[in-house]
This record gives sequence, structure tokens and C-alpha cells, in this order.
Amino acid sequence: MLPPSFTVEHFMGHSLDKMIATYIYRFMPVAPDLKFIYVPIKEEGDHWYLMVISLLDEKLYQFDSNLNDDQVEPRQEIMKSLALKLSDMVTSGHYLKGDIPKRKDFMNFDVKEARGVPKCPQSRDSGLWVLQWLSMREKFNPTVSGILNEQYIRTSVVVDLLLGMFNDHKYEFQKKSNEFWAMLSREQHGEQHFCIFSYYFQNLL
Repeated sequence: MLPPSFTVEHFMGHSLDKMIATYIYRFMPVAPDLKFIYVPIKEEGDHWYLMVISLLDEKLYQFDSNLNDDQVEPRQEIMKSLALKLSDMVTSGHYLKGDIPKRKDFMNFDVKEARGVPKCPQSRDSGLWVLQWLSMREKFNPTVSGILNEQYIRTSVVVDLLLGMFNDHKYEFQKKSNEFWAMLSREQHGEQHFCIFSYYFQNLL
């Protein structure tokens, strides 16, 4: 799974070596069972959509909640450009030492629109849709629900940020969480539970 900055830096013209140094080692380490590459894409303005490269069936899946007829070709060209860069990256010397022995020409994969994606009249919630689709991770499915679970997505993002490998305060948060749950188990009344939670949440932030 790549961060949104990957797309930005690709179109800024960063060299292959720089992209490899920035993204391969940190976000795409060599994996013997690499099946999917998630690439969130943000256009100028507020619109987000998602490309998923599937090595299983050699497809570029497009998840796009606001895709008009005049946007199909330009956005597919963007996806193909990103796919070409990723082809070069995963067939670099770093990856060739792993389990991808030959070039994968991702840009020649067929583009396929995911099924079940809603056709929204505007892009206001497109970022939330992309976050929901990103949560599939290894359980990728090209057929998705057309219902946006906003509260679940927002909560999941907060937890991922707090417990993510790039959060310098991750272990402090885990320690305080354990203390919080230990104290909860000793308390009997709901009002006390709320006070304890409020205290730890305020101190955590």
C-alpha cells in the first residue's frame, strides 16, 4: 500500500532511484506472495480515487466514486503512467533479489472498473470512499458495497494512525491504553468509566 505522496512525486518527475529509495524499502518490501498494490490518487481539487494493481489476474482495478464519461480516459492514462513507474520499481535490482524474477508490465494490464462503486454527483466524500476501499488490504475484492460506513472508517483511521509503525508515540499510547483497560476492569459504575476514559484521552492528546 503506497501513500498519496507517491502519485504526487511521480508527476513531479522524481527519478526512479529516488522513488525506490523513498517507497520500496519503507512501503513495499520484497514479498514472496505479493498480490496487490494499492495506489491512492488525488486530483487537483478534492477528488480521490484508487488504483489496485492485481498480480493475480493482471488487472488495474479502478475504484472511483465520481467518474464521468469525459474523465474515463484521462484518469486511465494517469493509472497507466503510475503502473509503468511501479513496473520499473518492482523489477529493480532490489526486487530481483526476491521472488519477482521477470518484469511485470503493469501498464499493459487491462483497466477494469470495480463493481458496486456508487456514482456520486460530487467528490465531497471521495476521500472517505478511498479509505474504505483501502481497508480491504489482503482481502481485496473487485466487488464492493455501495454503502459508506463513515463512522467505522473514521475510527479505523484514528486507530491506524495511533498504532502505525510511523507514530513515534505508538508505545506510549499502548502503555496508557493498557493502564486504562486495567483501571476499567476494577471499576463498577458506568459514570466512573466515562471519567477515566476522558482523563486518559485528554492526557493522551
